[in-house]
Amino acid sequence: SDWLDVLFEALDHLEEMVQSIIDGGDGKRDISEVSAKLDVNAAHETAASAETAEPPASKQQTSTEWNYDEFERTVIEEAEEQGFSRYEITVSLNESCMLKAVRVYMIFEKLNEAGEVAKTIPAAEVLETEDFGTDFQVCFLTKQPAEEIKELISGISEVENVEISAGAPLKTAEKPQAAEPVKETPVKKAEKQPKPQAKTE
Repeated sequence: SDWLDVLFEALDHLEEMVQSIIDGGDGKRDISEVSAKLDVNAAHETAASAETAEPPASKQQTSTEWNYDEFERTVIEEAEEQGFSRYEITVSLNESCMLKAVRVYMIFEKLNEAGEVAKTIPAAEVLETEDFGTDFQVCFLTKQPAEEIKELISGISEVENVEISAGAPLKTAEKPQAAEPVKETPVKKAEKQPKPQAKTE
């Protein structure tokens, strides 16, 4: 029951963080106490499942289309002007992970200590409801080196793999080119052809 109480407490914090991000906030919350409780229970859970765990199947990395909206682009551009780096992170959880929302919550808490989450794929609401596989992506703004961010996430229980790369330059919004006016060429009137004269015998 104590374990369930901790989970519900963590989920409440996660819901508040998600709502804060949706409302345009930074999603930061003081969850050091509940995070420590989760770490203690996670250690026992990991030890118990390690004996029966099977080697994970290799996963093929696929490119992600971020499709930033106008608000997200503005946040990213302003952060980069202030010296922040933008990283695109792919997090893979263990196949046997039973409480994905809790792991996502712990990852977000670590990231919010080091910077700002600009976007997630799938959306934060989907991550909260655990309606995704084992992988999710995070666009993250920070002034810390990529290796330190990777270590932060990798240190969380049930995180199988972390891929981090510098964000590609944002594509400028393409403006439709105005169509060139069609030049009208004068139509030449067909010249009158001489009528064939009737042959006289």
